[in-house]
Amino acid sequence: MPMYELVLWFQGNEDIRITDQPLSVGQTVVIDNFKWLVEAQDLPHDPNATARYICSRRAASSGNRTRNAGPARS
Repeated sequence: MPMYELVLWFQGNEDIRITDQPLSVGQTVVIDNFKWLVEAQDLPHDPNATARYICSRRAASSGNRTRNAGPARS
């Protein structure tokens, strides 16, 4: 099963999570009851991951989809 890295940026801090859900740039996801905007996709640092998504905690435009990324795994 493909795994994806989520880099959650908030107030200068970074939290790395792993999910099995593929995401898209511009998509909004809910993690720990907060909405996160997927701002970029990059090459993963973990050799077992398929992609790395850079996310920030802020409101996204109403045109973006909101999706629950499922339980985050550390």
